[in-house]
Amino acid sequence: DVQLLGKGAVGEIAAALCGPPAAGALELRGAPMDEDERDTLGDGAALALGAAIAECGDSLRELVLTQQRIAPGEVAALVASVRSLSALERLELTETTLGTDGGAALASALESSGGCGESLRVVLLGDTSLGVALVRVIVALGRAEGLQEVDLSYNEMGGKALDALCAAVKGWPSLRSLNVEGCEVEEEAAARLRAALGSVGTQGALKALEEDFDDDDEGDGDG
Repeated sequence: DVQLLGKGAVGEIAAALCGPPAAGALELRGAPMDEDERDTLGDGAALALGAAIAECGDSLRELVLTQQRIAPGEVAALVASVRSLSALERLELTETTLGTDGGAALASALESSGGCGESLRVVLLGDTSLGVALVRVIVALGRAEGLQEVDLSYNEMGGKALDALCAAVKGWPSLRSLNVEGCEVEEEAAARLRAALGSVGTQGALKALEEDFDDDDEGDGDG
C-alpha cells in the first residue's frame, strides 16, 4: 500500500528494477484513498517510475500497478513504458484510473512493433475508466494471440466496443477467462459475444452473471 510523491521516492524501486540482477516482476498497490483523494503517484513519481520500467526491456515479465491514483499529466507517460517490455506476460492495472489519455497510451504501446503483444498472457483492466479509449484498447489487444485471461469489467461498453471485442476474441484461441461484469452489456450483445467465443471453442471463458446483462441501458462509453 504505497504512496510515492516526487521523483526521489522512486529511486530505490528504480535501482531494484534495473539491477543487477534485473527484476522479473514489479507489484505496487496504491495506498487506500483518504478523504482528500490524494494521488498515490504524483509530483513526478509516475514519470520517474515510467522511465525506470522502460529500461527493463525484456527482463520484466509481470507489471502490477493496482488502485493507483496518478497525477494528471503523468498517466500517459507511465503507461507508455509498456511499449518497451518485449517479454511482458502479465499486465494488471485494476482500479487504476487510466482515463482516455492513459487508455490511448496503452493502445499505442500495444500496437507498437516489437512490443509485448506476442508475450502477453494476462491483461487485467477492470474499473480503469477507459471511456472512449476502450475500443482502441480492445482492437490492440486483439493482436495478442496468446491471451489467456482478460478483464475489462466495470468499463462502460457500448456497441463499438462490443463489436471490437467480438472480433478480438476470435484471435484468442487459448482464452480461459473473459470478465465483462458491470459493463452494461445487453442480452442481445451478450449472445453475439458468446457466439464469437463459440466460433473458436472458448465459450466457457465468459465470466459474467446474467444479471449483469442490461436490456434497457445501451451504454455509450465508445461514443
